[in-house]
Amino acid sequence: MKTPDEVQRAIKRGEIIEDVTLNHHDFSGLDLAGGCFVGVDLTGARFSGCNLHETQFSECNLRGSDFSGLSMQQTFFNQCMMTGALFTQCELAECLFNGCQLDESQFTESVQVQTQFISGSLNDSHFHQAGMKQCAFTDVTLRNAQLSATLCEQITFMNSDLRSTQFTKAEITLSTFFACDLRLQNFAELAFHQCQFTDSQLAGVNFHRATLTQCNFMNADLHQATLTHCNASQCLFNAADLTGSDCRYSNFSHTNFTAATLTGCDVSHSNLQHGILQRANAVQAQFVGCTLNYADCSYAQLDEAQFSDSAFEHTLLHRASLEQSHFTSRHGIIEKDEALYEVEEWSAKRAQPSQARDQ
Repeated sequence: MKTPDEVQRAIKRGEIIEDVTLNHHDFSGLDLAGGCFVGVDLTGARFSGCNLHETQFSECNLRGSDFSGLSMQQTFFNQCMMTGALFTQCELAECLFNGCQLDESQFTESVQVQTQFISGSLNDSHFHQAGMKQCAFTDVTLRNAQLSATLCEQITFMNSDLRSTQFTKAEITLSTFFACDLRLQNFAELAFHQCQFTDSQLAGVNFHRATLTQCNFMNADLHQATLTHCNASQCLFNAADLTGSDCRYSNFSHTNFTAATLTGCDVSHSNLQHGILQRANAVQAQFVGCTLNYADCSYAQLDEAQFSDSAFEHTLLHRASLEQSHFTSRHGIIEKDEALYEVEEWSAKRAQPSQARDQ
């Protein structure tokens, strides 16, 4: 068994620290920069005040180890057991946790920049009041993880199950949730700005009173979701599935629903000014009391939709299907865009000689 001072001297000689037991050792204040630990038992070890710049830990046992308050840069953890590890109030810059078991770990009040968590687990971990920028969580499980009151900027969550992850009072900007499972998540009153939810599962999610400005929900599954009283202006819901979702009393101005599925969706009393619903499937949707000024619903399926008490001004319904739909008034609706109609006629005539030649 090596003493902490012996470990420091060995590292300075360029030696690899391998297959030894150093559990519960106190390395506080030592310079271990550039060190390489392989298969070392460091259970309960203390690293307070250590220099771990470019230090590598591979296949080590770091259960209950204490890194609290450290400033760590380019520190690499590979395939380590780190259950209950403490990183409270740490500064983590360009660090990597690859394939590590970090269940019940503590990152409370930490500051993380360009740190990555890949193919590991962070179940029951705590990131309360952490600040994170340009960090990534890829193929990581985060069951019951606490990200409450975190400040997240340019964070990427990829292929992660986040159904039970807690985001209470978090502020999330310019971040990406790609192919994540967020079903039944509670995002009520949270602030998301310019975030991406592409290809994610959001069925039954609660965005009540959330801020979703300039977010991208392209191809996302949002059926039975709650988006009431939220600010979703300038968002993209292209080809998203909002079947049966509750979107009442919300701001969807300048929002794009092209080819989205809005079957049975209730958007009543919402602001859809300058919205784009081209080719949307909104059969039996509720638009009661909506403001649809300058909205474009061309080619949309609006059969059996309800537009009672809605406001229209230069609202385009060119070639929209409106069978059994209900309007209190059609004033302000353009049901045939003359310029677009002429273009369609010209395109159709131009295609006829080409088809004749092919025959």
